[in-house]
Amino acid sequence: MIATSRPGSAVRLLALDIDGTLLDSRHRLTPGAREAIRSVAARGVVVVLASARGPSGLRALAAELGVPGYAVTFSGALLCRIGERPPAEVLGGGRMELLAARSVAKRGRELGVSIGWWDLEEWFVERLDEPILYEVNVIGVRPTVCDLGGLASAPYKLQCMVPVDGVERLRALREGLPPGIAAQFSNPNYLEVFKEGTDKAGGLLELGALLGIATGEMAAIGDGENDLAMLRSVGLGIAVANARESVREAAAWVTSSNDEDGVAAAILRMRREGRL
Repeated sequence: MIATSRPGSAVRLLALDIDGTLLDSRHRLTPGAREAIRSVAARGVVVVLASARGPSGLRALAAELGVPGYAVTFSGALLCRIGERPPAEVLGGGRMELLAARSVAKRGRELGVSIGWWDLEEWFVERLDEPILYEVNVIGVRPTVCDLGGLASAPYKLQCMVPVDGVERLRALREGLPPGIAAQFSNPNYLEVFKEGTDKAGGLLELGALLGIATGEMAAIGDGENDLAMLRSVGLGIAVANARESVREAAAWVTSSNDEDGVAAAILRMRREGRL
């Protein structure tokens, strides 16, 4: 276990959620956010991308930001370092149990839920429907269409998606999960399913152990349910203004929204307070 340093200590690691936090509502990285993050990295602060996305959905962004590529992906199921080319270097985390993943995928199919089966770099789906195609447009990754029941490699996560009017189907899926499996919402109509005990906080704890950085020397910015544990575990947890109410309440303070350069504004405030 890493010791937590005293409140108010300098930030040595900054973890950033991506969708709804770093990127604006059109899934774009603004020039203000890009320059703010580059300036933080230039000061020697480790910038970590902490996302429900996998390495393939973060590679272009890491390159644009010019950060070393440390990432807590799949909502904490995979800790890795993303290089210029796949595959990512696995540093920690763990896959789901294969039979449990197959069970969840089967139940999701019965409920009419779109299931994405995420391996290290590959994304497998059974059909290219509306939720899948929307996600393709957001992350810029094309899935492989196949029979999920025939896959022999256990996934890091199952991404379960429905149209915005079908959220009750995700709730029904969540209530019937097999033992050893847990789930969190990353968006109102996106349910991320992975092995029990998975969260972004655990990924940061593993990375801190590798880099010699205490949790109290970390700051994190997020907006969703899958960011809650991360914001509560670090020395400085920050929510964007568009975050869920529960996330705003868990944060030390709230910055402006993702459409108002909230990450850049938070970095500026941390500098003013002597944290960066």
